[in-house]
Formats: sequence, structure tokens, C-alpha cells
Amino acid sequence: LEFQQKVEAIVKKQAETNESYKVNNAAVISIEPITGHVKAMVGSKDFADEEIEGFNNMVLAKRQPGSSFKPIVFASAFERGLAPGHTIFDIPIKIGEDEPQNYDGEFMGPISVRKALGQSRNIPAVKAYFVAGEQDSIISFTEKIGIKSLDRRSDYGWPLSLGTGEMSLLELAQGYSVFANQGKLREIN
Repeated sequence: LEFQQKVEAIVKKQAETNESYKVNNAAVISIEPITGHVKAMVGSKDFADEEIEGFNNMVLAKRQPGSSFKPIVFASAFERGLAPGHTIFDIPIKIGEDEPQNYDGEFMGPISVRKALGQSRNIPAVKAYFVAGEQDSIISFTEKIGIKSLDRRSDYGWPLSLGTGEMSLLELAQGYSVFANQGKLREIN
């Protein structure tokens, strides 16, 4: 109960900070990776606030995870031989008519996979998508780590590497818990 109350206070405080970014809510899920036990869950800064639809549990709502999905794409590529110390090129690329960009509009040239992931570079993540075997292989990997929302019938394409496939925060936490538990999946309970 004490941990839950602390998390509730943190969510309220963070939600105030989020307002400067024109975001009106916040949510948290905390899981014990070894057991899969939910330690704390806060679905909204204020359940009673109808203006922000506080009654909707944002931990369970499906949203695009954005860059928080990149580690999963890279982990899938690691299964196919990519390694953190390998060099990857953060340079302009063209995929059909698309020209993916980094968030800062800059390119870093040859960098380690570790640095590319650590700095959340988009171009290396897109390249990791192809190394991982593209959409079907990545979805297979996500299913192994407990993320079930991605739809094989959807045509996400390379933007999947940038987190365009919708999933819940609960599922994303489930996937990250596998990393924290040395690759072992413990279903959330």
C-alpha cells in the first residue's frame, strides 16, 4: 500500500510537469520482473476528472509506444546476429518513396549499435528492423516477450521500428520485464 501511494503521488506530480508539454495525464505500471507481480498501477492522475477522461485506465489503453519500442526491435535484430558493439551507419536512406529522418534532422555517420540505441537514433532503428527480418519476425519476437496486440494482418512496414504499432503500457512493461529478468518471461499477475 505504501509503494502504491508513493506511485500515485509521483503520477500527480509528473502530470503537472506534463502540462507544459500539452499532455494532460500520466500513468504508471510497476512490475516485479522475477515474479510478474504488479507492485503498483496508476491508470490516470485523477480517476474522477472527466475532462481528461480520468476514468480510462491509460495502463490498459492501446497507444503507439514510439521510441520506447526501439529496444525491442534491436533485441529482435540481436537474435539474428546484430550485436551492441557492431557499427551501424546513421546516414540518409531512402525506402521506396520514404526518407526516414532522425528527430534532430542530423546524421552521426558510423556509430556503434549501443550508441545508436542509447541515443534513440531513428535511422539505425529502421536498419535494425530490416536486420531483424522485418514485420513478421519482429511480431514473433514481441509475442515471445508477452506483447500480443500487434496484428500480423496490418501493414506496419518499417515505421514499426519507430513504435507505430499500438499496444498497452501493460504489454510494453511485460516486454521490458523480460529484459530485466534475463530473458525469462513471467506473465504479469
